[in-house]
Amino acid sequence: MVSASVDTLSPARRDVLATAYHGDDEAVDAWRRWRAAVDIDEHLDESTFSLLPSIHRRLARLGIEDPLMPRLKGVARQAWVANRQFCWQIERMLAPWSERAIVPMILPPFDRLLDDTTAVVNRAGARFAVRADDALPALRALLDDDWQCPTVRLPLRTLEAFVLGAGSVNLQRDDMPALRLEWNLEPRFAGLPDAAWDRSVAARIGNRDVRRLDPTDAVEFAIRQPLAPGPYARAVSILGAAQRPDIDWERLVRATRERPVHTHWIPVLECIAPLLESLGAPSRMAREIIDAASIASPGKQPSVTARARQGWIDYQSALGGNASVAVALVNLPGYLVGRWHLASARQIPRRAVQWLLYK
Repeated sequence: MVSASVDTLSPARRDVLATAYHGDDEAVDAWRRWRAAVDIDEHLDESTFSLLPSIHRRLARLGIEDPLMPRLKGVARQAWVANRQFCWQIERMLAPWSERAIVPMILPPFDRLLDDTTAVVNRAGARFAVRADDALPALRALLDDDWQCPTVRLPLRTLEAFVLGAGSVNLQRDDMPALRLEWNLEPRFAGLPDAAWDRSVAARIGNRDVRRLDPTDAVEFAIRQPLAPGPYARAVSILGAAQRPDIDWERLVRATRERPVHTHWIPVLECIAPLLESLGAPSRMAREIIDAASIASPGKQPSVTARARQGWIDYQSALGGNASVAVALVNLPGYLVGRWHLASARQIPRRAVQWLLYK
């Protein structure tokens, strides 16, 4: 039985991570401790389940004999079949963009499917990013292809303003997995998002061209990822990204010095530091990231009035500077809803926003 991931790093979870990512001798010892402590029919969370194909490959390579091995092999085979179906659906999902010569970037953790056909990911949805200049045509292409935004209904006249104000949107279609489309990657990186795009790597899903983050940017993306539900899921996400070769660990450290990560990452990094070293990271890397996060102090936040004034200035500038007040006011609801999405201010009643847009 697979249960929801719990916000803790228990000894059993440390052992399963060590089995997947530590040195060979440590991995075997960790596997034996985990097998003795856990009944997989009763206590198996989603993040641990996602590690089982990797654990099976490693134990098979080490020649470990265990009655559980056939079941682990079955998990890997099921994941392979499910991933084939998922990639076929993604290929269909990308068709409207291919027709308009828009090449999106597949975001972690879904890019793992390009390297590992047995990777276990949440196939209920996919995440893609497009360049900011492509956001409006990419969103229009999806809406023309019967995709819908479940969180808010936007009149087409406010769509451009919504793109200016927002950084992402969730979309749904009855016959497809859910889709999260992002075009503001700045919160994910210390440097400019355009630099991450320029470093990105070409890839293909079926007959569709896509981009993927370069190995170093993928690790930074995982470290700054706010959507993972807890420390254990965050640890699995970081270690999954850190498996790719040619990671520039020094560049990663420089990025986290320039823009320290949130302090809630400190216990995660302390736990997985030895595992990152097993994957090739310098011995002091995790400690330097932790130290930078520990000494960072948040700056004073501007007042609500100041943020509103600056938002209006930025909005007029984005419209071209010479847009009339009437045009700006007509598009303002879409921009405000976009800012609402960007800030994830879910306390605003959705029906009230829809009423403002249509009345």
